[in-house]
Amino acid sequence: DLGFSYFNRFDDFPRREKVESTVTGTHADSALSLTYPRVQVAGFDMATSLDWLGGLGLWAEVGWTFHDDLYRIVYTGPAIGINEVEKEHEKGSFVKATVGMDYSPASWLYINVQYLRGFLDEFGSDNLQNYLVAGMDIKLARDVVLIRMFNIFNLDDQSFVLFPALILKPWDSGEISMGSFLYSSSFPDSDPSRKFDSPAAGASNIFLKARASF
Repeated sequence: DLGFSYFNRFDDFPRREKVESTVTGTHADSALSLTYPRVQVAGFDMATSLDWLGGLGLWAEVGWTFHDDLYRIVYTGPAIGINEVEKEHEKGSFVKATVGMDYSPASWLYINVQYLRGFLDEFGSDNLQNYLVAGMDIKLARDVVLIRMFNIFNLDDQSFVLFPALILKPWDSGEISMGSFLYSSSFPDSDPSRKFDSPAAGASNIFLKARASF
């Protein structure tokens, strides 16, 4: 399967277009104005299944993003005295891409591995990083029990997210799932400058969910 696409609209993630800070003594208050940058994206995707390799699945997706100059207004008031317009991104383009494979060597085992260039929130040719996404599903008890283990690993700074989960399907119209998102920030020797060690990435958490259809 082959596909081509074109998008002319706004990016999914907002950016800080205006930063206003007021300093009183040792206290500072900041207000951010967020906007969604207009972009044009030309896309290509393909997927195939190789029967001569036991049904090994392969796919690739490429998105070429074009954007104009993006500026940011910074105003700190007289206490600090910064009042200027910064150029956040020069007019240009960047490419995000993913290449992956999946395979079921047995009826109870599913394996998925992907290489990702540019995470969801990354914008601009100088800000894209490289990732390995890999995991597996193990089905037990005639598909009543599913053990899932996935991982996102940043190849540039070695930060990561672990996603273990246990999914139970005791009846056809519902399921119970429990698991967690474990960020590398929760482990020793974390560094806030790294992708998944940053507070902006979020905190590790545990979840329990139930779903039913009637």
